[in-house]
Amino acid sequence: MNLEKTAEKTVEKTVEKTVEKTVEMTLEITQTAQEERFIAIEIKVAHQEDLMDELNKLVYRQQQKIDQLETLCAALARLIKDARESGDQSQAAHERPPHY
Repeated sequence: MNLEKTAEKTVEKTVEKTVEKTVEMTLEITQTAQEERFIAIEIKVAHQEDLMDELNKLVYRQQQKIDQLETLCAALARLIKDARESGDQSQAAHERPPHY
């Protein structure tokens, strides 16, 4: 009977150690998986920050181009208006009076 109890205790200790090792390994795997996920998230955030910077630069350049085009359109509108006004005046000077 003494031998049975000793064997039983040995088995219990072996099982406990096996369970402890399994739990430790599981925790290590879980921590490693979490670290890998965290690193993957950090990489994605870094890429998104780079993309956002590039998009901000693009929007800034587009706004500059829009401003240039608006200035050009306003200048062309003034030229057309001035041409019409001067054309009306010169046409009036070259018209024959109605009594001819």
